[in-house]
Amino acid sequence: MQNVGWLSDLKLRSSWGITGNQEIGDITSLALYRTNYGTVGQTGFNQNTASYGNNGTAYDINGAGTGNLPSGYVLAQAANPNLKWESTREFNEGIDFGFLQNSIYGSFDYFTRKTKNILVVPPYAGIEGEGESETVNGATKSNKGWEFAIGYQNHAGKLTYNIQANIFSFHDKITYLPATVVGAYPGNVQQTILGHSSFAQFGYVVQGIYQNQQDVTGHATQPGAAPGRLMYKDLNGNGTIDALDQTWLGNQIPSLNYGLNVDLGYGNWSFAFFLQGVHGGIVSNQHKANTDFLGLNPGVNIGQRALHAWTTQNTGSDIPALSLVDNNDEERFSSYYIESGSYMKIRNARIGYTIPAKALRNQHVLDGINLFIMGENLATFYKKHGDKAFTGQDPENPGNNYPIPRRLTAGINLSF
Repeated sequence: MQNVGWLSDLKLRSSWGITGNQEIGDITSLALYRTNYGTVGQTGFNQNTASYGNNGTAYDINGAGTGNLPSGYVLAQAANPNLKWESTREFNEGIDFGFLQNSIYGSFDYFTRKTKNILVVPPYAGIEGEGESETVNGATKSNKGWEFAIGYQNHAGKLTYNIQANIFSFHDKITYLPATVVGAYPGNVQQTILGHSSFAQFGYVVQGIYQNQQDVTGHATQPGAAPGRLMYKDLNGNGTIDALDQTWLGNQIPSLNYGLNVDLGYGNWSFAFFLQGVHGGIVSNQHKANTDFLGLNPGVNIGQRALHAWTTQNTGSDIPALSLVDNNDEERFSSYYIESGSYMKIRNARIGYTIPAKALRNQHVLDGINLFIMGENLATFYKKHGDKAFTGQDPENPGNNYPIPRRLTAGINLSF
């Protein structure tokens, strides 16, 4: 529909479809065997240990310990003849609109997606023997989300402008979880990922730092507990900190994603920039193992945060005391490593000036020259203080010790 009074454009969209995922290899459903010949020193009698040994698939039937050995095979992959494709069913509804000769324009989309028979390789008990790795059809996951985009373009004299903004959100949930694949997802025997997001984080809850011996004796039994060490919460109330004292710590998926793109022009000048950010959601800042601890990564440079660690003279610190050993198992995943994932970035900005052909005297080759300066990843704004503040380099890339680099570019475009 077009040009009905103030309404200049209107389009309704709807789509539905099913797609498959077969990216698992052509022979994943079959049992695979391979040879693994033992080498000299692995086969036959070992003088040092006074024992026979063979780590390969060749077997010395005659016990000679020399010569060519009969070949054998070892299971490398278990068979699953019932393996199916992973499939995703998606339904999308959308609307495109424009007002006032499309000076105001935008769209809105809503989608639902359901993925069944997710392909996964669950862990297996070592007692089952080598080669029991098997690809199976696992959980079912649902996704729902929406996106709204709007723009405004117009001009006023020599000034032209085009401003576009968008915001979107989505969430997912595991709706079916076969018992055979429970171990492939976060959780424990009491709390599975069923009903939670596939991006949910699971671990221990840190409720503070032991300040003195009285805190240690008054708390649940915790191996390695001592003044200055992290105190973990006894969630099940059994008086002992163990694997069942873990819970869901949050979701890595942001509540909102947003962006703003501005394009301005005035005469021969142009200016544009793009902002992008996320709100809500958590990140796992494993870089804290390098900044807050001495004993977790020996030989690695320690961050400045370690200078503010807990001591008997600095009991207000939320960073545990420095130690060359990890008797308290503080490397375990816990809320100590959970931080805010919200941020806003100036992704890029560009300013340019075009020299028109008429300004280029005594030449008939160039139509114009454009001079520009462009910057990428110019600035990042995020929570640096308070609860769950991000303490690393870049919340967009929390697992890396270095921020995404800033880049500045200057150039000339010639038009012929």
